Amino acid sequence: MNLLFALSWNNIWRSRKRSLVVIGSISVGVWALIFLFGFLNSFNVAYVRNAINYDYSHIQIHHPDYRLDPGISFFIPEQQKVEEAINNIEEVLGSSSRTIVNGIVATGKSSQGVMLYGVNPDQESNITQLDKLLLEGEYFTGKRNPILISRKVADKLGARIRSKIVITFQDATGEITSSAFRVDGIFDSKSPKINQGIVYVRQQELQSLVQQDLVHETALLLQDIVQAVVVAVFEA
Repeated sequence: MNLLFALSWNNIWRSRKRSLVVIGSISVGVWALIFLFGFLNSFNVAYVRNAINYDYSHIQIHHPDYRLDPGISFFIPEQQKVEEAINNIEEVLGSSSRTIVNGIVATGKSSQGVMLYGVNPDQESNITQLDKLLLEGEYFTGKRNPILISRKVADKLGARIRSKIVITFQDATGEITSSAFRVDGIFDSKSPKINQGIVYVRQQELQSLVQQDLVHETALLLQDIVQAVVVAVFEA
């Protein structure tokens, strides 16, 4: 073994330039891989954290068929009992119920298909920090029909604060309904999905237009992501 080691060591330094080039190449390659894996791991952690804090939260509750066909008719049955059960779970830091409707927002300049999220302002700010994402305007301070839109949607519609936006969608009876809203705030979320096509209105106003007190999604924020499986099983 000692003889083999001695021969190997002598062979390494027989050509110093060659050996230094090889050693340098291996060192650079190893450090490059360490940096790459570290960068990718940090990126994944940040992506998951942003998705939880600004979009999906830890757990979402839906009608069993809602994910297959997110229609207005697939609402959460007995929502009051669901909320009472959530309030009894110690691991839950907060929850937000949402009425979700597919619709079209339009100004005099343009229109765009969006998802209308009818939310309770206080609940939503605790779950997604929506109030802290505003670039302009206020957080649901308008007396009647305020709406929050992303910067991307605002640019496409040519809208600004106090602009009038007409929303058109299908209510619970299948009738086409339209109503005018005023832009109360413009936000920039860390979620591309939200920036591209989600607008927020007050839940009570959207439910009034839908003509039923429907809730399609309840989002739960937990103390720690590791609790999600346990709480989800409890909810089920």
